[in-house]
Amino acid sequence: AVCKVLGLPLGDCFRFDIDPASITTAVSGDWGSKLIRLNEAV
Repeated sequence: AVCKVLGLPLGDCFRFDIDPASITTAVSGDWGSKLIRLNEAV
């Protein structure tokens, strides 16, 4: 989902390090998608 929001090819998702118990938030609407936070520690 992160790659889709950022418009990246699926193969580039392996470049992200997503930590366990972290929060990634994205919103979408008629205008498109926007990543609000990525890998935020809780």
